[in-house]
Amino acid sequence: MKRKLLLAFAASAMAASVSAALPASATALDIGLRELPCSAEFVQPWGPGAWAPPQKVVFSPFGTKDIHCTYFHGFVAAYQVDPWGNKHHLNTVNLGPWSNYTYFWDPATF
Repeated sequence: MKRKLLLAFAASAMAASVSAALPASATALDIGLRELPCSAEFVQPWGPGAWAPPQKVVFSPFGTKDIHCTYFHGFVAAYQVDPWGNKHHLNTVNLGPWSNYTYFWDPATF
């Protein structure tokens, strides 16, 4: 009797420790993809220090309001939400050395 009780206790303790060590199946894996508000990283072309390299210049009818950036091990892309809740890409064009810092508002939504 004692042996059966001891085995049952050991089995339940082992099952509890294994289930505590395994992640829940409903949780998503973190792959590093993030979408965060980043309006502070952008300035308008006529803003002070707009063409200094750490600043990102945006040409948009909505200024720098409601800009969100996508990051995956670093900056990937940006989009802007208009007052009606539509998302618009902020695209770069090849402008030579300023290409990585200049973004143009795309009127098409996604």
